[in-house]
Amino acid sequence: MDQGRPYQLSELRSMDRKSLFELANSHRHLWPANAGPLNTKTTVATMEQALADRNGGYRTMAPLPANTTAPKRRRGGRKGAISQTNATNASSMMQNQPRSSPAVPEASSNPFPITSGTNHEGVSNALGETLITIHVIDKREDPPAEIAVDTLVQKKFISHEGSTVPPTFKVKASEIVRVLELKSIIRGLIKLSTPHHRIPSAHQPFLIARTDLPLLETPLMVEYLTAIDNIVRVTVEYALSPHEVNDIISRLKRKREECEECKERSIIESSSPDALEASTSMAASANDQVPIHIARVRTNLRKATGAPRASVDDKSKALEWLTEQVVAKEGYALFNRLRGSDRAQNPDIVKLWLFVAELADEYLNKLVEIPDVSSRVKVTKKMLFQSLAIHETSFNTILRAASLIRRFGEHGPDSSVEVIARLTKVIPIDRANSTMPEGRKKLLEFLEEHNLQHQNK
Repeated sequence: MDQGRPYQLSELRSMDRKSLFELANSHRHLWPANAGPLNTKTTVATMEQALADRNGGYRTMAPLPANTTAPKRRRGGRKGAISQTNATNASSMMQNQPRSSPAVPEASSNPFPITSGTNHEGVSNALGETLITIHVIDKREDPPAEIAVDTLVQKKFISHEGSTVPPTFKVKASEIVRVLELKSIIRGLIKLSTPHHRIPSAHQPFLIARTDLPLLETPLMVEYLTAIDNIVRVTVEYALSPHEVNDIISRLKRKREECEECKERSIIESSSPDALEASTSMAASANDQVPIHIARVRTNLRKATGAPRASVDDKSKALEWLTEQVVAKEGYALFNRLRGSDRAQNPDIVKLWLFVAELADEYLNKLVEIPDVSSRVKVTKKMLFQSLAIHETSFNTILRAASLIRRFGEHGPDSSVEVIARLTKVIPIDRANSTMPEGRKKLLEFLEEHNLQHQNK
């Protein structure tokens, strides 16, 4: 049975924003989860990408349009206005779209048939776009995870046309970053690298994100990446490793000790945030930067307390000191690696939750002595979750989860075999069959449900 064909960008770009939304919303259950929520704020580019995804569920029975040139989208005009032609196109597409389209089209409906033998031009459509596979090695996981993403790109600088050489061409690095970010594979403080075009065994970084800038606004170190046999290989790592973090903290401490030798300079630096930040930048090398959340702590605290820039109060010094203590903890490396991961196994999630709970046991509501502060400072909950660079809601959720683990887990007063088995459960990752770890949310739901059942006994 013919299940229809995927939409072409050429026909989607002839439609305005409202028509695209109506088309996507007509079969809302087909909207891909990794594209974010579908609402009136969804961008045109996101809707086009989701509707034209050949591996997605959106299909149409309409014949291919005669004009396959993708028109430029018009800007301006009355907001929400729809031309008669566009409205007719959208209506026709929605009527012709089958209600029960499969997530993956059958071979007969594939507009990019892969034939045996070598095709040095790659598999291309009428728009000149080439189907490639982005092979991602995610070193943020242990062991490293491998991910394959198929996408359409414009190829540049075609070379190696000989029949015995694999097809090689260039694709824009920004396009690869855009696709990986859309698929939620990359985010945050990361480093992307690719095999060098002359030395495949050597990796060449092309994006290092050490700030809170969106990835697409981060300057790229190279403009184009090499595709060999229609495959672009990308390695993902954290931009700031735990060793780099510890090294930076050590340099900051050494710099502070050196400054204390000169009393006058110490007094100036202890009262001037600009001077303190200048000494921080001197302590780090050209390639090392202070972790972004440590720098953000100072700015956020100034705003929260209303302290003028000309002075740094005792709370600011205490928060900076507390952040240094947290980052230097043994469990911080695992916490930092898993904070944004949705593929963490249950044993690692338990370690992450207990790490935060142990910090709360050690510091929360305790009086601590801070260098250069005359009186002891009480560590508040706000200071603790700011030092971890997490929101208060996440902090409270983690403490709740840790309390349930301590109660029903191993050595707990109400220890449960069922809970212990769930906390130690490891699910082998099999992306081909969509088998992934259950994640924090489901694990916490299980603990809450077990707690409720225990109370009702």
